[in-house]
Amino acid sequence: MDRCVGVGNLQSQFDKKHYSHMILGTINEAEALTANIRFMDMAKVKVIDSLSKSGVEFYKKAILDYKQKHKVQKLAVIFLENPPYAQTNSNKEGGINSKYQKTWVHTQMQKGGEDLDEQFCFSAFEFYKPYAYIHYGPIKIWKSRNLINKKVAECYLCNRKFFNASESAIALMSWRNEDKFYEELHFKNDIDDDFVVKKVHSTISSLYEDEGVENGICVIEARNFSFASPRLTGSLNSNAKYGKKWVSEVNLLKVIPLFCAARDEVSENGYIRDDFKDYRIIDTVYKSGDGGTIYQNDKDFLQNCLLYAFCTQKNDCDIYSKFWETADKLLDNKRKKSEIYQLYQELCKETKLKGLKNIEKYKKNEYGKLWKEHNLYPKIVNLKAKLRALHLDKIRPKMLKYEILK
Repeated sequence: MDRCVGVGNLQSQFDKKHYSHMILGTINEAEALTANIRFMDMAKVKVIDSLSKSGVEFYKKAILDYKQKHKVQKLAVIFLENPPYAQTNSNKEGGINSKYQKTWVHTQMQKGGEDLDEQFCFSAFEFYKPYAYIHYGPIKIWKSRNLINKKVAECYLCNRKFFNASESAIALMSWRNEDKFYEELHFKNDIDDDFVVKKVHSTISSLYEDEGVENGICVIEARNFSFASPRLTGSLNSNAKYGKKWVSEVNLLKVIPLFCAARDEVSENGYIRDDFKDYRIIDTVYKSGDGGTIYQNDKDFLQNCLLYAFCTQKNDCDIYSKFWETADKLLDNKRKKSEIYQLYQELCKETKLKGLKNIEKYKKNEYGKLWKEHNLYPKIVNLKAKLRALHLDKIRPKMLKYEILK
């Protein structure tokens, strides 16, 4: 059974002898026409809104009709679906302008349902009592949303690049209709047979509070589970343009690691090193507050995070921000003797600016383009490389240890 069959790509892998046992539907007439041709009318694709009350009743009746037709007392109904992922509360096409904004299925849910994928998963178990639900979609259904906590028969991390999408992980999970809670799952994948994904419970934003603009040195925004919009949900700035969580000098050293976690390049794009991209990390590693504030006891970790945040181009504070003087005062002597700090200070001295992002925009016409290309830019590239190595070697492993990343 597939209520969002599209043109029938998932079912086309089966032998045609199975077509007559399929219960299929889609909301798009053109897709239904294509699928019916594809299945040679041996499987009739119904044009119906699966998330409406009438749609739910249709599929219930279709299952009952099949049982009666084939004289089956106990039928093992198996769902195989790749539901749409549109968020009904977004401002993108298919979101708030969509007729799916408040479906009948959504009204039956006590939690979640902002994504159509969630509505399909919920309704499968809620209304049809299937033997199995094979779901191809975002891992958040299990990892963060707690929408389905059922026995997992098999699970696999597919690479979306083979499905006409960007390289990242998409979960293929085979659930059984038996309640079971997992704190972690071991996924087979294209690289090895055991990639561990852990469930998350609290968001990273739960680890700190807004201290007010009157007390603030800078704004640090570290929120949400995923890395879908890292620049918006992982920001260090001086103008509150992405949020309003002001951090004071007293707590700056404690909160700065959360910014570093929210802008973790490995979780964003999967690159461990320049020559190896691990697609399994993308969309499976989340920001998390599950480890609490235990990370704050690791002084060396805090200092490395402060050094990284002080020197990275991802720091969006302007040149007049109080952050620069405060952070420099909080950095210990070990960090100030590092190559990263010394190289950064050299760039500041040359440009009379603070902040690598601001330095990258530096213009001094009398020096000209050649000076930038042969003197300024090589130093910036070198500094960025050293910052990546610092994050990868000394910061990221401890983030995983302290469950700031999970």
